[in-house]
Amino acid sequence: MSITPLSIVQFFIPFTCIADACRNTHINISSEYTNNPNNIIEPDLQSFLQKVSIRKDLIFMKGFDPKLCMSMGTNFFTKGRAVIFVNPKFHNADKEACYWLIKHEISHIKNNDYFTMPLVTALCSLAATIFSAFLMPVIPVLLVTISVGYIAKTIFSQYRERKADDFAIDNSSNEELKGGRRILKAMIETNLKARNTLWRKIAFSSTGECRLDFAHPSLKSRVKKIENRLQQQNIEIDTLEQSAKIGNLSKWIENDSHPD
Repeated sequence: MSITPLSIVQFFIPFTCIADACRNTHINISSEYTNNPNNIIEPDLQSFLQKVSIRKDLIFMKGFDPKLCMSMGTNFFTKGRAVIFVNPKFHNADKEACYWLIKHEISHIKNNDYFTMPLVTALCSLAATIFSAFLMPVIPVLLVTISVGYIAKTIFSQYRERKADDFAIDNSSNEELKGGRRILKAMIETNLKARNTLWRKIAFSSTGECRLDFAHPSLKSRVKKIENRLQQQNIEIDTLEQSAKIGNLSKWIENDSHPD
């Protein structure tokens, strides 16, 4: 079954089964999220896609791995597909949190991050190779090239992730901002619960940060950025209500984030 276009604009609807997409067929499962018989995405997200001038063949697909939301593709090079993979159970568990992460991923596609991030890494590695080749033997040159490439990738990736967070924050409703805060706080809570072995105590800090994730800024700093925006807009956070929702979301991430 082919994906149904959205009226004239023709943004493709969420969500489809990626396994079938690989066979160039698509199964609509969006009836899980809406009673609309045509399976059209919710109007608020549709209007947002139009507003930010994202490519019109953007596809939302059902993710079949534990990740909550991820993306691939660019907005400039339109020959390849641009896809946002969403765990449909995440959408059901907390729609506002899901929408905040979707907007974060839209930023990566809109700003061509999946082209510029590897390009910057490659250029830095090439420059390091050329420069060090005149001064060092082969083995040190390789070590310098690998090190410079990794450092460049880490620094630029964190920069682009911060920009994607800024985009999501600037383009989210107050409830979506609260949802973004919830999912980040739930990640921290889940990481803290996971510190039950020596290896996991090494992998996760006592503050709930993943020590092995060098591509993203700290979860604490990301939460703080959202809280600052809510404070600027004089939006109060119901601590008890949000804590309960964060706890439920954390339990879901821990136990139910794997699709069937």
